[in-house]
Formats: sequence, C-alpha cells, structure tokens
Amino acid sequence: WESGVKHPLKPRLVKNGPCQEEVHMGEEANFEMLPAPIWTVGQDPAPYHTSPFVISRDPETKIQNMGVYRVQVKGPRRAGLMINPPRNMNHHIRKNEAEGRGTDVAIVFGTDPVVGLTAVTPFPYGVNEFDVAGGIRGEPVEVVRCLTVDLEVPATAEIVVEGKIPCKGRETEGPFGEYGGYMGTGGEHPFIEITCITHRRNP
Repeated sequence: WESGVKHPLKPRLVKNGPCQEEVHMGEEANFEMLPAPIWTVGQDPAPYHTSPFVISRDPETKIQNMGVYRVQVKGPRRAGLMINPPRNMNHHIRKNEAEGRGTDVAIVFGTDPVVGLTAVTPFPYGVNEFDVAGGIRGEPVEVVRCLTVDLEVPATAEIVVEGKIPCKGRETEGPFGEYGGYMGTGGEHPFIEITCITHRRNP
C-alpha cells in the first residue's frame, strides 16, 4: 500500500472491455433492472445501492475522483445520490454549477478488489484513485471511455451506469435505515438522470 501511494501508475486506456459487452441506451437503460433491496422495510422510501463506486471529474484539472456513496433507486432512469460527509465530488459539482453546467457521473459495480479499496480511502483532493490502485497492483488499471459521459471506468467492471447530475439538480433523498439500527436523516441532495447502462454478458 505504501509503495502504491508513493509510486502511482496512470491507468491504461483501452478501446473496449467486458464492462461494455452489453449496452442499454436511452429508454432501454432501466436502472430498476439491477437488483437492489429495501433495507429497512416500512421505513426506507425506495431500494438502495449502498456501496457502488461513483466517479466524477474535476472540470478544471480533468482529474477523476472515485468515492463510495449510497444511491437511491428513484425510477428506471433516475437515482438519488447521498454524498455525506462532503467529499471531493462536491467540489466537482460546485465548479460545474458555477459555470452553469451539470456533472457527469458513472456508477460502477464489481471491480478488481484493489479498486474498491482505493475508492473508500480519503486521499487528498486531486488524487486519482485509479493511479494509486495501479501502483498497488504493480500494473495500470485498464479503463474504457464511457459512451454518453466524459469519464473513464474500469474495463473489467461488472456493471456501469452512466448519467448526469443536472445543474442545481436537487431533490429529496432518504431517510435511510443506517447500520447502527437507527433512521438516518434525508434531505435535498443531487439526483442523477441516467443515460446508459453497460455490463458484462453475465454480470
């Protein structure tokens, strides 16, 4: 781990990968087709994905960031996003909104385990988790370009959901039953308009 942090390796861009073997665009991109439970029956307002890797990009430096946030299933092409406590992705959203733009987002499920380990680590702002993952692995993480947003994702991921947070796009998210046995608060948080879902043939 120490060596990977000190000697990061930039990801290697490839033309295609297993994560894009199947492509669902537009109306065919049904977020509800992915299995997600209602964790606290009778309390949670919807199913939730609780540990996907969410990727965005700094519009000035072009450096990507990856974090783990809860994602509420709000419909076939709509998802709620809870970024709490505030993380690096908040900076990306604010910078884009200052220029009147939305924020591109990719939600990634199922990766090389080291990618997940770096996703949950609070590195300083400006560190691309893929670089550190490459350093830890001793070889670059292979990435592919998303089909509808300006982001790169792990080529060997199981499932990728692409979309955009509209400029100033906020709506009610939560509440959610937390692991400690109490209901966490809801609030006004970003939502994602889903544009595409890609996945392996048998994720």
